[in-house]
Amino acid sequence: MLVYLFFFISGAAGLVYELLWVRQLTLVMGGTTHAIATVLASFMAGLAIGSAVGSRYAHRMPRPLRAYGFLEIGIGLSAALTPFLFHSTVPLYRALVAQTGFETTVPLQIARFLLSFLILLVPTALMGATLPVLVEFASRRIARYERVPGLLYGLNTIGAALGAAAAGFLLIPYLGRSRSLLVVCAANLTLGVLSLALSRLWDRERAPNGEDSRAVANRSEERGGDRSEGRGGDRSEERGTKHRSAFEPYLLIAFVSGLSAMAYQIAWNRLLVVQLGSSTYAFSMILIVFILGLGFGSYMIGLIGERIRRYAFWIAVSQAALTITVLLSIPGFSHLPDLVVGWIEASGGAVPALLKREFFYIARVLFLPTFFMGATLPLVMLAVTRSRGDASATTGRVYSINTTGTILGSILCGFFLLTSPLGIYGTLVTGAAISGGLALLVFLFGSGHSRQSGLIGAVLLIAGFTGAILYTRSVPLERATITAGAYLGEKSPAGTILFYKDGVDATVSVHETEDGNRFLRINGKSDASSLLGDMPTQVSLAQMPLILAKEQEDVLVIGLGAGITVASAALHENVKSLDVLEVSGGVVEAARDYFGRYNRDVLDDPRVHLYRNDGRNHLLLVDRTYDVIISEPSNPWMAGIANLFTREFFELAKSRLREDGVYCQWVHSYSMAPSDFLMIVRTLHEVFPNVTLWQPKYADFLLIAGNEGADVSAIAARMFEPAIYEDLEMIGLEHPSRFLASCLVQSDKLARWVGPGPINTDDNSLLEFSAPFHLHREDSRDIARSLARYQSSPVGSWITDDKSNWTRALGSLERRSRDGIFQGYALTNSEGMLRTEMLRALDELYATDPNDWRIYYFLNQIFGSLENELASGRAVDERETRAFVEKMRAQITPPETGPLSSFEDQMARAGDWLAELEDAVSRGERIRAHEMAARLRLLRQKAEGRNTTLDADLAHRLDEITASLPPLQ
Repeated sequence: MLVYLFFFISGAAGLVYELLWVRQLTLVMGGTTHAIATVLASFMAGLAIGSAVGSRYAHRMPRPLRAYGFLEIGIGLSAALTPFLFHSTVPLYRALVAQTGFETTVPLQIARFLLSFLILLVPTALMGATLPVLVEFASRRIARYERVPGLLYGLNTIGAALGAAAAGFLLIPYLGRSRSLLVVCAANLTLGVLSLALSRLWDRERAPNGEDSRAVANRSEERGGDRSEGRGGDRSEERGTKHRSAFEPYLLIAFVSGLSAMAYQIAWNRLLVVQLGSSTYAFSMILIVFILGLGFGSYMIGLIGERIRRYAFWIAVSQAALTITVLLSIPGFSHLPDLVVGWIEASGGAVPALLKREFFYIARVLFLPTFFMGATLPLVMLAVTRSRGDASATTGRVYSINTTGTILGSILCGFFLLTSPLGIYGTLVTGAAISGGLALLVFLFGSGHSRQSGLIGAVLLIAGFTGAILYTRSVPLERATITAGAYLGEKSPAGTILFYKDGVDATVSVHETEDGNRFLRINGKSDASSLLGDMPTQVSLAQMPLILAKEQEDVLVIGLGAGITVASAALHENVKSLDVLEVSGGVVEAARDYFGRYNRDVLDDPRVHLYRNDGRNHLLLVDRTYDVIISEPSNPWMAGIANLFTREFFELAKSRLREDGVYCQWVHSYSMAPSDFLMIVRTLHEVFPNVTLWQPKYADFLLIAGNEGADVSAIAARMFEPAIYEDLEMIGLEHPSRFLASCLVQSDKLARWVGPGPINTDDNSLLEFSAPFHLHREDSRDIARSLARYQSSPVGSWITDDKSNWTRALGSLERRSRDGIFQGYALTNSEGMLRTEMLRALDELYATDPNDWRIYYFLNQIFGSLENELASGRAVDERETRAFVEKMRAQITPPETGPLSSFEDQMARAGDWLAELEDAVSRGERIRAHEMAARLRLLRQKAEGRNTTLDADLAHRLDEITASLPPLQ
């Protein structure tokens, strides 16, 4: 029993190692699914080698428990060295990548596999060897050897499930990676020492008739399989010529079942996370249930193994049951969005309660198929042992063959199946067809059972498979269901699906609403769109850092999205090279084929270089530096994304910036804890001493680092370049005052705001484990209230020309725009505000900047809400409210420029704009003059696009004034 307990704990430690190593290696090898699949393949290759070697020598060991103790000690010691090995391989990996290049993917994958394989070879090989060694020990001490493989493998696998739970919910979140590694290393060392002590104790016992353990071992080796052959099943006289013909098909079964198991796991992962969310907790729960089912299936065979006689028949039954349960589970996913939305509502957004419901759902769907999956391998081990006789040798060999199958399954599914037209649904059906075909062959041609029972099993399997397929087609797994984004509280996405692609990295779709807006969904979450609400952030991500940067030649954008940010960056003529990093091929295809009119087909620009890699890995491996780095990953609550918000990543980005370079980081305040928001800012500020906080839209923020000594003259000059001005006008930031007012907090006040506190690092992964708990909470109001107390502007220090009155006017306008932003914050957080106070605040808000489309849009939403109150008779202070709405409706007018102004209204104002231009020139207000000239030039461009023209005299006068305008710089 102690040995069983040891192997249970060893399984838990092994899974923790796997998760830790994948996390650490992805920081070096890359975080794409291809990179992770390669790392996992190298891990499993080590297990297969260790198991094969262990199976060859286990039966020769005089003291197998002593050998097991040394194996556990070796695991602990070699695993403790892995962090140093990871670090030491970086220069070699960089050299390999420099030779092969990012676009040469096959050599890159081979390099990843070889390096990770070499790092993990010793500890994983030692892990793989422990199973056959312990089977040998237990077989010598337990008369009923049929129990041994299933019980040991099952307990080890159940222990692995415990390890997955411990790593995902306790160890890494609370101890971090380094200390978690030390804990499991200590566990292995302890198991090793205890095993050595027990071996020493048991070696003192005398075998029957005075023989010692070495004699028992020698006798067992001499007898070979006679001991096992004497107990039911095939007789010893049947062995001679038949054992090999029975042996090889069983190895094929072990190989194919391992291959299909990995296909199931990857497909289930993709199908569940797209509905439950891609948080680290979702991945952990799926892994726990998957391994738990395998463990209990194996453990059950261990308990009843001695009673089983017809192994081939029961192998076929387990594979047939696996086939049917997999197929029958597929239609249930069609109802998952409704269930998830209901769980969110029932839990009130409390994530622990939500995770509990999700875990039981995963268990309900996956436990039965994984149970039958887990039953197959120990049945094969028993069948092979019955045929060959040597339990340890056959167990180890079967395990190594099965692990080899999982390696191939990981590669086939990770690189080919999911990206093929089969998609997620087709991959599951393909896996079921493989399992069903395997069962059918064993039913018809397997030995040890009658032809009649085999035919009955085959007929039932074919009937069940056909019925299950028809059932899956009757409740089809619709694309709208998969892209619903149920974990965000949505049952189905709006609009028509124009594009859908299942990939190994993500499920990507493009949707179009009736009014013509398009949006890009990744794993059910909208990450980019042509909607007015998203455009300010997408455009500002490029325009703000590039306008602020002193140099712009080389730019890096992390995350393609719809390509709109890249398109805005490409508008700058000084940009000579624009590198773009994107991990998902589906995103690239969607941006190219469905957002071309919004991103101006920027991927065809010869300056744009697209790399299929994650941002962190690219910065680690390339030697080139950039003038501007823009990081726009997805939300940090998603597994792996938080790696782009750590101190180490920010340090890496800083090392790739040139002198006076600018780094821009997107961050959101919605679904974000105030403490997490401040931690992100604090972490960046620790690396970059100068950081300013900018706001392109409510709840979206940009942290811009390194923009020291900015010059307002240079900023304005860049803003008024024709292409840049058009881009800014589209989002209503075309006036320098409004642009500069988007800078809400300067660096020194930002440091005071965040104060001392935790830093997000690669080791502690604080953000990755904290962020998912706030997915269904709305704390942006608290962040806004806190932010308002520290609002400040660096613009005063950026104005270098203090002799011209335009600078003073700019400062005044900038302050008014800033006041509008924070008054909008106050009104958004207006719960408990008296109606009189709110109406007065709305009036003051409009006065801050009547031409700010965001204020106009916000006020119209408020007025619509007030009018609904009046119509329904629910208005507070009805007379005052009605009078206010009527007054403001008559007073406010659409902005002169920006996304809410019409071309016709602008053409009607052209004469007034020319008069304002002439007035600004006469007063020497250079910035106003340049802004009005840019406005009129853009209007002329719009007119030409509509086959019309400005008044000839107006256009002539515009050209005269433009030619005489003194430069801003």
